[in-house]
Amino acid sequence: MAPPRKTKADIYHKGKNGFYVYVKPSLCDPKSIIKYVSRYLGRPVIALSKIDSYDGEKVTFHYNKHEDNSFVQRTLPAIDFIKLLIQHIPEKNFKMTRYYGLYARHREIDK
Repeated sequence: MAPPRKTKADIYHKGKNGFYVYVKPSLCDPKSIIKYVSRYLGRPVIALSKIDSYDGEKVTFHYNKHEDNSFVQRTLPAIDFIKLLIQHIPEKNFKMTRYYGLYARHREIDK
């Protein structure tokens, strides 16, 4: 396996249009990671129940940090809240894997 710096350099050279990847260090076992990722496959970025208030200018919302399971409540200007949400919208024609593994649609490839 190539060292991370070489792999990163190769990806930058091959990706002419750029890319966005957010990768955190692996701190969990694979079972926990699968559980974490699968929560977001068919759900919105934030549930309405986590938005506590909106006064026309500011949005107050809460969430639990996955790192230490601590409760966090934040109040942001509405435009900053929207910026946080829209970073999760994929670009036009971006291909996402919706079903994988057990839920994948299995087709035989024509030869």
